[in-house]
Amino acid sequence: MARFINLVATRSLDGDHDHLHRWYNDHVHLLMGCDALQAATLYRRTSPSPAPDYLCLYEFASAADFQVFETSAARARAQRVVREGWARTGIEIVQRTQYLRLGRRDDPAGQGDHWA
Repeated sequence: MARFINLVATRSLDGDHDHLHRWYNDHVHLLMGCDALQAATLYRRTSPSPAPDYLCLYEFASAADFQVFETSAARARAQRVVREGWARTGIEIVQRTQYLRLGRRDDPAGQGDHWA
């Protein structure tokens, strides 16, 4: 089954990664108030690089569900916190791009999800 992904890449501006993690947990809790958002997964870069520090994958069942999310009260509340709180000066959003997931394989034995 195809999924719709919103990929958000961010950089920590002050280097306080513990604070960023605490903030992100609160932020994603607000976002998850929208039923259209099915999952959110945060990844941190593991080695020195000019690449963004974090990637977050937000998963939706469809592009239509993403549009519901974009105009939801949950996203509006979360954005208000971004504009008025720590994130205003603590993070930089480097990229926000949407993708349609075309395939996935979960386990090397081939017993998990797989489609093309």
